[in-house]
Amino acid sequence: MRSYRSYKENLLKSNVVTKDQLSQCVDEIRFKFDAGGLTREQVMMLDIIANNHWERPIYFSSPRASKVGDALYKGLDGSARNGYVKQNGMAFELTALVAQGTIINREKMYNNMMNNYYYGEMNNPDVLTDYYTRRHTVQYRSHFLRLGRDYAITAANADRYPSSGNDSILLPGQLSDAQKADYR
Repeated sequence: MRSYRSYKENLLKSNVVTKDQLSQCVDEIRFKFDAGGLTREQVMMLDIIANNHWERPIYFSSPRASKVGDALYKGLDGSARNGYVKQNGMAFELTALVAQGTIINREKMYNNMMNNYYYGEMNNPDVLTDYYTRRHTVQYRSHFLRLGRDYAITAANADRYPSSGNDSILLPGQLSDAQKADYR
């Protein structure tokens, strides 16, 4: 088991969490890392995490691509639903928030995918869409599907769970009273 101190003041400065989320941040990130020995890559990643002090966000293109990323993704109990890596669009971000039932930072992901990302006018016949470009559209579609599914589960279960008070990291179905009214 590994643990790293959470520098809460730096979490805000680096925009890893919002002011509302700060009280829900853990003091230490604890996760299981099962390895008989460490590779250079693993030592390097653990060193970056240990010495970053939340001065800037740490991103993964895929949290399951390395043993360190996978351990952070799964958290202490080995479940992705309780890890520290949240999807916020096309990337996954290390946070000091326990996932609490979802791996999506819903507000960040929605804002990134709907307002910040530019998808290159693939419907324009003058834009080259070669094999590699088309292949990557599957990733975009799956991320939109994941976000939409999270919203659909939340809407379907809106009356079954009480409000959590934290709208960025939600259990499926957790909504504030105002959000429940919007879904009805």
